[in-house]
Amino acid sequence: RDWPAEALGASSMQKFGGEDPHYRERLREQRQQIKQWAAMSLEEKQKRRQMQKDEEQRHVARMSEISERTRQLEIQQKQAKALVAAADAEYNRALALSKREAARQSRIQEARHSMVEVQSNLDSEVLSETKSSVSSVSPTRVVPYEFKGMSPDRKRMIQQELENQRMERQEIKRLQSEEDRGW
Repeated sequence: RDWPAEALGASSMQKFGGEDPHYRERLREQRQQIKQWAAMSLEEKQKRRQMQKDEEQRHVARMSEISERTRQLEIQQKQAKALVAAADAEYNRALALSKREAARQSRIQEARHSMVEVQSNLDSEVLSETKSSVSSVSPTRVVPYEFKGMSPDRKRMIQQELENQRMERQEIKRLQSEEDRGW
């Protein structure tokens, strides 16, 4: 039993000065307080672990979401690049076709221009020699700076005339040789 210190004398040697009369009670309270603290500490640790676990799950979910979004963006970017490449290829084909057509039209136009120029030159007075190169002084004379050559008919006529003259000379020589034999 616990007796109050006033009821017990000094000679009883049961209670001493400086002793804690509430030692057991304080010890029991301290043990309860330690249990409470330990329980609170454990609960806080569990809460921190749960919060950390939840945070890790959110982080994993966020990273997964980011990864999925990145993958989708990469797919979209590849599709966009493919569309741009297809559009570029189509544009380049159309441009090449346009250039080939322009070159073809240019060649056709150049050929037409050349034909017109050739025809124009053929019809010109310089090449056709429509300007008379016959002298006004005498119809048998030509103006040297205007003379471009003889026409094929004129050449034939001159050759025929030369042939006629040659035959006449031969005839004259034959007649002379017959006359000389006759003497």
